[in-house]
Amino acid sequence: MLKTIPYYFYQVDAIEDWLDEQAQKGLFPLETRFGTAMSFRRDTPRAVRYRIDVKRNIGYTDEKARIAAYREMGWEYVCDLTPYLDIYRCDDPAAPELNTDEETLHQVLDKRLRSQILWSIALICLIPVWLYVVVLRGVPGFSGICDMLLNGYGGLFLCAALLVLSWLISSIACIIGAVTTRRRRLLQRTR
Repeated sequence: MLKTIPYYFYQVDAIEDWLDEQAQKGLFPLETRFGTAMSFRRDTPRAVRYRIDVKRNIGYTDEKARIAAYREMGWEYVCDLTPYLDIYRCDDPAAPELNTDEETLHQVLDKRLRSQILWSIALICLIPVWLYVVVLRGVPGFSGICDMLLNGYGGLFLCAALLVLSWLISSIACIIGAVTTRRRRLLQRTR
């Protein structure tokens, strides 16, 4: 079964709660797809805890050692939520929390969110340059958009416009999600 993740992926506490609720309904995550959806398997409903661990840097060299250490603590690796976030599951309510240092978690998340905001702003700034260089100047013999449309290159212009629109929408969505996430604080884990 495939479900859309209802939260921005850096809203760690909300996604953890959502995964806990899915497990109580008998749905257990298998993998993420397309960055916005998650596939689930059906099983007997039970209470489990899910936690999201933030990787300090992508391609973390000791990832297998980290997964093994978490397994010894009672946490099983489930899947990647993103290249920067891993999902873990614990069936033992007495097992220690995965992330005990909330302040470090906040610092790492804030760094990722700042980076994402800056990359999205850079992409928005580069869209007009790309549009001018590739579309308007890349097709020889045309003096502008109207000339291009009148000479049969409307399809090229439409494709470029749709690409720019999708880049713009995804960049704005990233900025809004990142800013919203930075404004809220992670809930203290009391469960």
